Amino acid sequence: MDAIQNFTAHLSIPVPETFIVGGASKRGWTTWNAASVDPKRVIGATPIVMDLLNLQSNLHHLYR
Repeated sequence: MDAIQNFTAHLSIPVPETFIVGGASKRGWTTWNAASVDPKRVIGATPIVMDLLNLQSNLHHLYR
């Protein structure tokens, strides 16, 4: 986000102040981290990761 703001500051376009971040797999976890550490700039997050909570019952649900 810093890189985008620094890059657009040199162009004749508005500098973004807020972001919507997203990603799958490892980038999904990065999405969660970015949203949690910078809530003022991240106004939306779309992480796409497998829910590993209660793994045994989730796997049973997926394969029944």
